[in-house]
Amino acid sequence: IYGIPGVGKSSFGAQAPSPIFLGSEEGTNNLDVTRLPPTPKWVDVEAAVNELLTEKHDYKTLVVDSLDWLEPVLHQSICDKYNVKTIELAAGGYGKGYVEAVNEWIKFTKLISQLRDKRDMNVVFIAHAEIIKFSDPSNQSDYDRYSLKLYKKSAAKFREFVDSVLFANYDVLPKKDGTKTKAYGDDARYLFTSFKPGFEAKNRFGIPDKIPLSWDDYARETENDRSASP
Repeated sequence: IYGIPGVGKSSFGAQAPSPIFLGSEEGTNNLDVTRLPPTPKWVDVEAAVNELLTEKHDYKTLVVDSLDWLEPVLHQSICDKYNVKTIELAAGGYGKGYVEAVNEWIKFTKLISQLRDKRDMNVVFIAHAEIIKFSDPSNQSDYDRYSLKLYKKSAAKFREFVDSVLFANYDVLPKKDGTKTKAYGDDARYLFTSFKPGFEAKNRFGIPDKIPLSWDDYARETENDRSASP
């Protein structure tokens, strides 16, 4: 789940069954949730997930809050490995540091898969959104869209890995006012579950394009799996 600041992404994770949070996002300060100890280094992140995998506990959901908090921790570990100041200089430069980071993310997702398969845990990745310029080759047009606030190849790996990419936002309605178009809305918050030109989203369950921003609504829709049978 990703979206604009303050829309309720952390609250969505807190509504999941028996959650435990990994990360230091301030958005959870007002939530009554259990948190794993601080993980200032990447080895601490891996150790925390391994602990959930091997130790006895009753948690049913891991909430990573957030991926764009975790990414600098990973990049710093690679910088420390090569004794450089920025990820651009790591592993000899020319983007090789980013390639190494993507490979580490792949190892991390394999560890997460074990949580799902061996411990039957839900996993919720939270991320912030950023607006990027997208060049659409199908109609040769450029437009802005919301995307995961991650290095683009890392973001692509996570979009492939998960069952759902959910864009959280307020319901904004455009309305003509003379020659101008203005945006109107209220406090209603939604999960947008299918790809649109303005944002990235997907789901493997045939969920309606827009549902209320709540774990119960999402869980109910996934149980009513409408995806096409092979």
